[in-house]
Amino acid sequence: MPKPLLAAFVVFLLVAGGLFGFSVGAGKAQPRWHTAPATISVEEKKASFTTDGWTYSIEESVAWFDEERTFHESGWPSCLTDRTTNATFLAPVRTIDVDGVGIRPVLAVDCR
Repeated sequence: MPKPLLAAFVVFLLVAGGLFGFSVGAGKAQPRWHTAPATISVEEKKASFTTDGWTYSIEESVAWFDEERTFHESGWPSCLTDRTTNATFLAPVRTIDVDGVGIRPVLAVDCR
């Protein structure tokens, strides 16, 4: 194989490998929807969800989707009641470091 053709092939492989690696890694960093057991206190406006060895919590307000698929930037999700046993919520897959403490915040709740 001539050297210019071999060099072009090597560059092609490097670029293709880099794009593939980036696309695989980018997908793993995206937040995902979890459905998990929930403990709710409507009176105190607190909720916690336990899944994959983590406990996710919200207090007072969170972004959420209502039954009509309307997005609310804040407030208390209508589907989180004292009778709720499971809930669906959006959270990052990776831990975020805040002053040396690893957290995974709840980004939204889905009541659809």
